[in-house]
Amino acid sequence: MAKPNPLDRRLAALYSLEEEPSSIAGKLPAFLRDKSNIVVAKAANMAVRMEASGLVSELAQAFPPMLQRAAESDPGCVALIAIVKALVTFDAAAAEVYFAGLRHVQWEASYGKSVEVAGELRGLCARGIVRMGHPEALLEILPLLADSLAARIGAVRAIAETGKPEAELLLRLHVIRGDSDAEVVGECFTALLGLSPRRSLAFVAEYLASGNDEVAEMAALALGETRMTEALPVLREALQRKLSEPVRRAVLMALSMLRRDEAFEYLLTLMERQEQDAAAVIAALAIHKGDAALRERVAGKLRRLDRARLSELFEREWRA
Repeated sequence: MAKPNPLDRRLAALYSLEEEPSSIAGKLPAFLRDKSNIVVAKAANMAVRMEASGLVSELAQAFPPMLQRAAESDPGCVALIAIVKALVTFDAAAAEVYFAGLRHVQWEASYGKSVEVAGELRGLCARGIVRMGHPEALLEILPLLADSLAARIGAVRAIAETGKPEAELLLRLHVIRGDSDAEVVGECFTALLGLSPRRSLAFVAEYLASGNDEVAEMAALALGETRMTEALPVLREALQRKLSEPVRRAVLMALSMLRRDEAFEYLLTLMERQEQDAAAVIAALAIHKGDAALRERVAGKLRRLDRARLSELFEREWRA
């Protein structure tokens, strides 16, 4: 029988600490100093799971040595990202770590061409300097809006976390300028609706008719996430316009996401009156499959409609 390799033994020893939480403070720091980036990353993740906020100093100390040799010993920035995630989770005032990570760039070979892998790290560090209340946080974050996808997403979340009036302006400007990836625009929509819900409602709603299907889908879903009563008429009005099939499905899903009885009733009425929407409505409402009362309402509507195809879809989508 083959013996476990040294890495497996160290990981097993690390996992065993979860069975004795009282030993975490004394024993976990050794794993944060391990030569393996996998061990360090899993140790940092464990610190979060075990809510070991008392290890903030040890987490911060583990960062510089890993950063110095990151290209060779931390492919994918696995350990660096895990350390910073833990520090951000604990709202640690680890300025040296965040500023170093904010400027770290790491290129790695991938199928014959190099890829830059530290974008998520830079985005996390942006959130770190915001959470510690650094006075120049926005100035430091701003360049990330022209960075990689992961860095841009992190920057948008960090800007929103400042809660400052100028954050709303920056996010609106980024949406107006446009982004090469709709996911970033969607993050901006969500952030704006969190920062200033009522003022941002009309701004985000404009993009339901942007002409860019991906952006329109993101706008719809961001509105649905708000659960705001005011979003219901906006989404209903959007359905009166000519929409592409993907955007129409997104708007129906957004109505379901509002989790409001008026929205459910409207969707059930659509299912009856608009045959083109019936299947999409069933799928949209299925996110609430644990709601027995709603399940019965949908089933009752389908019994009255007596359409075998829709009943089969319901059974499949609403299967527990």
